[in-house]
Amino acid sequence: MSEIAQAVRDQLRAEFLADRPDMELADDLDLIEAQIIDSLGIFIMVAFLETRFGVSIEGDDINPQNFETVPAMTSLVERAQAAS
Repeated sequence: MSEIAQAVRDQLRAEFLADRPDMELADDLDLIEAQIIDSLGIFIMVAFLETRFGVSIEGDDINPQNFETVPAMTSLVERAQAAS
């Protein structure tokens, strides 16, 4: 597991799953459909990713598809790192 994916998982557990510590965060788990994150949760994750990885996430990149799964968020950060 990459450092980015691990950091995303750790943040999701701390921020959104404190009351469900045993919940499995499988790569294919749709976080929005499972009601783990919502629109506010997306912005919380944007702030976390920008701060933790020193990237800028703006405009078209702030959409549900980029936050549906852990791999989607990992790819988003990797693209933002490559662009900077």
